[in-house]
Amino acid sequence: MKFKWSKGKIFLLLILGAFAIHFLFFRAPSEAQMIAKFHANKAQFEQLRLMLAHDKNVKDIGPDWTNAKYKKMPDGVEMPQLPLNVSDKRFALYRARMKQLGISMLLVDERRDLVRFSVFGGGFTDTSWSIGYVYSKNIPNPLVKSAYYQMPGREGIHFSRIEGNWYIYNRH
Repeated sequence: MKFKWSKGKIFLLLILGAFAIHFLFFRAPSEAQMIAKFHANKAQFEQLRLMLAHDKNVKDIGPDWTNAKYKKMPDGVEMPQLPLNVSDKRFALYRARMKQLGISMLLVDERRDLVRFSVFGGGFTDTSWSIGYVYSKNIPNPLVKSAYYQMPGREGIHFSRIEGNWYIYNRH
C-alpha cells in the first residue's frame, strides 16, 4: 500500500507541526521560576515601577508601541490622550530593562490601581491568557494561594502574593 499525500494530510501535518513547535519552544515559566526571577531582579523591577510612577501619563509600553493615559472629564467620558512628555531615549531605557527581565508589556491599570508586568501569554482571541507580575498598593482581588492553580472554571485575573506589594498574576 502506497501512502499518498493529499492537501488535507499536508494541512493537518502543518497544523500538528505548529502546535508541536509552540509547546516545545514557547512554554510559560513555572511559578517557582517566576518567584526566583523576581527575587534575583527585585531592584530592576522596582526601577521600572518607579520610572512609571515618575512618567505619569504613560499607560502602556510594548516592544514597539506606547499608549498615553486619557484625560478624564467630570462626567466620566474619556477624552483624547494626554501628552507623553517622555523622550525616545527614556522609552529605549524602558525597553532595554523590559527585555533584560523578559517582560513583553507594561500595563498601568488605573481602575484597579496596579501595574502589570506581562511576561508570557498565549491563546486565540476569546481563549487568550497571560501571566506576569503585578505591583499594587492595595491587595488585589481575588487573592489566591497560587495564581497558577486557581479554581477550575473561574475565569478572570487571579493574584498570589510574592512579597510586600508584589504579586504574580494569571489572567484567563
